[in-house]
Amino acid sequence: MTNPLLAGRRAVRALAHATGVSTAGLCLLPAAAMPALADGAAWPLPLVAQAPPTTGNPPPAPEPNLVQGTSFDIDVIAKALDIARGQIQPSLGATVYQLQRQTIETQTQGDNAPFNQVLLQAPGVAQDSFGQVHVRGDHANLQFRIDGVQLPEGINVFGQALETRLAQSVSLITGALPAQYGFRTAAVVDIQTKSGLLEPGGSISMYGGQQGWLQPSFEYGGHVGQVNYFVSGDFLHNSIGVENPTGSFNAVHDTTDQERGFAFLSGIIDPTTRVTAILGTSRGQYQVPNNPGQTPGLGLTVNGQTNFNSSLLDENQREITHYGVLALQKKLDDIDFQVSVFSRYSSAYFTPDPLGDLLFNGIAQTAYRRSIATGTQGDGSYRISEDHTLRAGYFDARLLPPTLW
Repeated sequence: MTNPLLAGRRAVRALAHATGVSTAGLCLLPAAAMPALADGAAWPLPLVAQAPPTTGNPPPAPEPNLVQGTSFDIDVIAKALDIARGQIQPSLGATVYQLQRQTIETQTQGDNAPFNQVLLQAPGVAQDSFGQVHVRGDHANLQFRIDGVQLPEGINVFGQALETRLAQSVSLITGALPAQYGFRTAAVVDIQTKSGLLEPGGSISMYGGQQGWLQPSFEYGGHVGQVNYFVSGDFLHNSIGVENPTGSFNAVHDTTDQERGFAFLSGIIDPTTRVTAILGTSRGQYQVPNNPGQTPGLGLTVNGQTNFNSSLLDENQREITHYGVLALQKKLDDIDFQVSVFSRYSSAYFTPDPLGDLLFNGIAQTAYRRSIATGTQGDGSYRISEDHTLRAGYFDARLLPPTLW
């Protein structure tokens, strides 16, 4: 169901560079369908109980007293800023399928489910044998956003760089996407993260099952004055790291060890300004599963050996991803904007079986690929009148020359 806070469209003029991509644009459109503050209402939303309406004009609501640092004041301001951020980036013309926290928790495996399994709950989503998600039959071409900030594409073949437990809600945006979303138009995965302010506390859990599945995890959130935080992490071990190439229940040589961590830190500077920092990391080690019963067919002899047991092949791959976002959100009367900087590092390292790969493939090459992307993004809206809103934004990402060997 379409989020009522997401409405509007803006045009984008794109300029592609050999070293990166930049987009920018603006448009003027009606905003009658958008939720708005009543005329004359103060920002942020009133923080005190209101008496029943009386004749005449009521006195203006007082501004929240952040000096006191009460959780009530911070709660209201944080929620109001979340609403303002949602109005900056509407999705007019697109289809939005949203999974709220309760839906995520009640699905099979709950927060322990891989993130791609969460996306499979949405219509039109499928996955391949490597666990990569495809929307409406497209290959890749997905865009991931965390709290409205786009993450550059990384190098993830087998694993998931994002934890399910970090998400307060997940929205899959498909259809006729507004130009604001740039060039990756198969779908947009918009993740709103948990906040230690609205849901303080934490938990430690242990999840396990068949095929050696062992997954300890933790999460904790809270706030100190006007600063709120949330951290989470998990470790996953099982014997089904990559899809089994045979019809047997237990794959041969398919163990995986994966670690993921996430940190969210947000500070409310004043009732109209918020600074947010997001950090995430993941590391996955995968055994490439074997297909028993195969024999070399190239007729090669290596160290006097012409045959090799395919069930004993020892191919492995390691995948690492780090990402970070720093965002500033501001509301000035009828103007809302958010500017951010981001960076992402990812790498994949493959090691072959020195003897077996030579006999089966004629080559046993170690492969390494590294990608580093940095950039900045800005989005803003200006509510000209009750019926019109002006929106503008830009996105600029720079890719360092990839490392290959």
